[in-house]
Amino acid sequence: MRKPWRWFPVVAAAAVAAVAACGEDGGTGGGPSVELQVLAGIAFPAAEGNFVHVLTPRTNASKLMVVGDQTNSANWTKFNLRLEDGDVIRISVISIAEDTLGTGECVVALAGAADPSYARAVAFYFAPPNNYVDCADNLDLP
Repeated sequence: MRKPWRWFPVVAAAAVAAVAACGEDGGTGGGPSVELQVLAGIAFPAAEGNFVHVLTPRTNASKLMVVGDQTNSANWTKFNLRLEDGDVIRISVISIAEDTLGTGECVVALAGAADPSYARAVAFYFAPPNNYVDCADNLDLP
């Protein structure tokens, strides 16, 4: 008798490959390259395979959400994107089952920033309906 759960790693790897195929901005059009840093609004997010999805005027990208101590910048999910001042971007946290756990929009605010090479958001996804994305450094609410 086959055990259906033994195929889970193969299915998960295929899902990751499909999502990764969305890729990051290839550098065409738009403003300067900006590192978008997305932190989990949970001190130690569960390692359950959540994704961060970012939609900009020029990019549709997804990555696995990095887990671990969110006070350590090595555990943030990072995207290199071409962003322009005033761009509206949508950031979502999506489960491996494709459920949206939290989403929000931010406006890129690089003009006059002390360091315009990055923008930062914090995604809070505890329990609906209290899930949201907090626009932080170099991002404003729409």
